[in-house]
Amino acid sequence: MRITTPRFVYQNLLKPIYAEFCKQYPNIELEISVSDATVDILQEGFELL
Repeated sequence: MRITTPRFVYQNLLKPIYAEFCKQYPNIELEISVSDATVDILQEGFELL
């Protein structure tokens, strides 16, 4: 799964739970793009914003 998120959201919401998520769901591969830039999620192929 490819997701993109602003730096603030990653630092405060995702980073604290990322390791536990990976332990609980080892078969889900996450690709997280952290960027404060505007991203066209369809053109870039992201599945979640």
